[in-house]
Amino acid sequence: MTCVNCMMIHQAMKIVAVEGSSLLPWYVLRCKPHQEKSVCVHLERVGIKTFFPLTREYRSVRDGSQTTIGPLFPGYLFAQFDIDRDHRTVAYCRGVRGLVSFGDRPAVVEQDLLVAIEARMTDGYVDLTEANRFTPGQEVRIENGPLRGIEAIFERAIPGYQRAVLLLNALSYQARLVVDLRNIVNL
Repeated sequence: MTCVNCMMIHQAMKIVAVEGSSLLPWYVLRCKPHQEKSVCVHLERVGIKTFFPLTREYRSVRDGSQTTIGPLFPGYLFAQFDIDRDHRTVAYCRGVRGLVSFGDRPAVVEQDLLVAIEARMTDGYVDLTEANRFTPGQEVRIENGPLRGIEAIFERAIPGYQRAVLLLNALSYQARLVVDLRNIVNL
């Protein structure tokens, strides 16, 4: 698989051997578009525990602000089950396309990853706001893009767009820049 979501999950997961473990392992299920919630309902009915983290984002719109809710990993969810006993139940569940596998065996998700995702949850939603890393007046450096290496002052985040307004001081000239939040780091 080469899709972006699969690559994100692949980076976030480690394949581990769980032989002899008393806890059931967690797996990643690939679902049909917009079917993740119904898959969760079907699997929970047969006793399989699922984890489908959602994000909440606030966006500025003409009339004020708008809240959007969506999956952290669109098209994917986590399920905890015994692969030998429940594989067919999970694989043939309505809305499931299959298990994420590397090679010929399903990828097992470390419990630490799920704990880390849960730790970032507030009121049941994962907080992805990168602007929380910066405070107004903080010195930052642009790490990527055409302005790479330039130092500036963090002025404010632009809600809903994952961008920031930076104040650039250069030779008695001040300019404001708008850059992606992922391209700046603390000094």
